[in-house]
Amino acid sequence: MMWFLVICLSLTQMTFAAKKNPKSFAIPKTLEKNRDPSVVCRQQLELGIVLDSSASIPLNDFNKSINFLQDYLKLFDIGKDSVRVAIIPYARGVISKNAFYLTTYNTKEDVIRAIGRITHTQGDHTDTGEGIKFMRLYQLNNALVRPGVPKVGLVLTDGNSQYKDITETEAKAARDSGIHMFAVGVGRGIDDQELLRIAGDKVGVNHVDNFDKLKTIVQLLAIKTCESTKTPKYVISENIFSECQKRSLELGIVLDSSASILEEDFKKSIKFLQAFLQQLVIDKDSIRVAIIPYSKDVLTENSFNLNTYTTKKDVLNAIGNISHKQGPETNTYKGIKYMRERQLNNAVVRPGVTRIGLVITDGVSHKPNLTAAEAKLARDSGIVMFAVGVGTNITNEELFNIAGDHSRVNHVDNFDNLNNIIKSLTEKACSEDFESTTSRSPIKPRPNDQKNPIDIYFVFSPSYLGYEITIWTEDLISSIISRDGNKLMKCGFISDQSNPCPTNGGFKLESYSTAKEITKELNPDTANKLPALIKQLADSGYTAQRGARPNARKVAVLVVEGVTSVELVSNQVKKLQNKGITVFIADPTKSGAKIKGVTTLKGGSAEQATELIQNLLQ
Repeated sequence: MMWFLVICLSLTQMTFAAKKNPKSFAIPKTLEKNRDPSVVCRQQLELGIVLDSSASIPLNDFNKSINFLQDYLKLFDIGKDSVRVAIIPYARGVISKNAFYLTTYNTKEDVIRAIGRITHTQGDHTDTGEGIKFMRLYQLNNALVRPGVPKVGLVLTDGNSQYKDITETEAKAARDSGIHMFAVGVGRGIDDQELLRIAGDKVGVNHVDNFDKLKTIVQLLAIKTCESTKTPKYVISENIFSECQKRSLELGIVLDSSASILEEDFKKSIKFLQAFLQQLVIDKDSIRVAIIPYSKDVLTENSFNLNTYTTKKDVLNAIGNISHKQGPETNTYKGIKYMRERQLNNAVVRPGVTRIGLVITDGVSHKPNLTAAEAKLARDSGIVMFAVGVGTNITNEELFNIAGDHSRVNHVDNFDNLNNIIKSLTEKACSEDFESTTSRSPIKPRPNDQKNPIDIYFVFSPSYLGYEITIWTEDLISSIISRDGNKLMKCGFISDQSNPCPTNGGFKLESYSTAKEITKELNPDTANKLPALIKQLADSGYTAQRGARPNARKVAVLVVEGVTSVELVSNQVKKLQNKGITVFIADPTKSGAKIKGVTTLKGGSAEQATELIQNLLQ
């Protein structure tokens, strides 16, 4: 009989010490002080449990897995302001009747009793991928969890899943969304390759001989889970790392340390840099790193140069020791100038080695014209510039002026989401094809002022798309709205909604104030009316009665599902185009669906949001 346990954890990293020598893994001093002996973790967590209930599990072993979960949960401080718990059993598909969610129970006692009431349904499949997918989409979705709180998933199954490719795909989707995976195998016949595919690395794999020995890892596992929430863990694919091994780079980092950044957010930017640099081969012959923090002036006391440190360990430690000086201004141009003149000057870099400048900032600089001028001087000198913007106080125009190319602009909603760009930033930094991206003429962005307003409608049919893609659509709209720092857009949507789902079929073009206000309006439904919805938009969407502005650019984003869905609406799209409406297709299935004259957005919801914003600024 084969079993394994998978623990998924976002923004986490587990130490190797525990695996090598479990007996030496002591409870951290931070937990020892003033702690209840029955509780080893008081960190905030969102915990989702995915429980295998397939027929291959004897009832006696199923009961041992229930007891294991109860003993494990007893070691956490469970409550609405600490650890919250959800569960979804599965076998052939998920068994939602036995599920509960993060907000269902608010006390440890209630959660443990609810776990104990779960019955063994003994289904005839082991659809592990479906369980992981449900946990990711419906229990630990970003719309349901507390902002900034790590998400933990616990998946129990009796060995290899029926559909290994689906399990692997869903585990990767969980990791890519910021969830880090741990796998615990039970029994001698467990397939370690499946455990590794789920966990993503050997650090996350644990193995015990039988169900009776699960109790021996309960406390250790709880401590690992708790401790690992303190250090970000980002999974980068092996092919990216191999590309980084081939590169010699001179990397200069310009780091915003202005007072607009909270102390806790500044620490997140430091963790982000450490996680990014962790993926690179740093030594005197490969990648060398320099950094200059800045605010009103450059903060040379916290800086170091390319030849200051020659090992990755020393660079990461030095980054971790940078303090937040909280200067009163954001003079980004001074940081870029210092990097160009002092740190990446031709006299100090290795001949023929690519130079990269990375600017991280949370706001528009006090002198944006000087920032643009200094960034251009850096690019003209041969430095490949990247810009990372955080929050709504930084505009895409400023980020573009720094990077000089949309492909090297990254914009996230908040510091917690910096981890989402680690992979793409590493890929770009390790790319061999800088010449093609720097030699082409950049597209000038539209000025971010009210002379170029945009009236944008999102058109989608929840009844056709289903709950999962409707949630995806919600994430897309939220991402787009959050990136509109200058409030150029009036945003509306047209969708089909019918009883018993609430109430309206969209809302008029109205200026929004927060992304949350928009996403609260979105709900799933059950019938396809997409062609009629597009016709409705063409006939009456952009009218003064619905809030449209006569001087605004008219944009429609159609959320579809695959090639068939696109073919269904091609005639209606032509009507929109004939009325001067710019149309974009958002296809979460990534099917490659196209309509002539229409841009099909690529990637996940965040990537499609970024591409749309960049297109609108051209």
